[in-house]
Amino acid sequence: SANSPLLRLTTDPAWQRHAQFFDTAFAQLEQQQLSRIRNWSGANLPAARPTMFYMFAGPDFLYANAFYSGATTYVLSGLEPTGAVSDLTSLPSDTVAVALDSVERSLWSLLNFSFFVTRQMKTDLDVAEVSGTLPILYVFLARSGM
Repeated sequence: SANSPLLRLTTDPAWQRHAQFFDTAFAQLEQQQLSRIRNWSGANLPAARPTMFYMFAGPDFLYANAFYSGATTYVLSGLEPTGAVSDLTSLPSDTVAVALDSVERSLWSLLNFSFFVTRQMKTDLDVAEVSGTLPILYVFLARSGM
């Protein structure tokens, strides 16, 4: 949005490539899986409850939200550390590019196979600027319109 503190970054070629990657990947994921899950769950699961618990979910908000989109509170647990996200606006552009690439790599198995590979995710998100599962959750929340 015009008020986003990240607006300045959107002119960077690395950011634009990152945005295009996610636009394509999430459009495909929406068409092939998430929309079908929402349709199925709407027809087959009991009425929505306000709180959704997903033990051992790690950062898998996407599927929790697809199956239980009527929930207003999601409780996800996992063994992975939550980590942190640096203020990307204060980082040099090459450092931002490395951070964005690590987020993309950490989501590769989910976007291709519908599940996380914890060992792989741990390595991919061992970058100081975007460590742990918090960056993934931010991506999922943003892509879910939250």
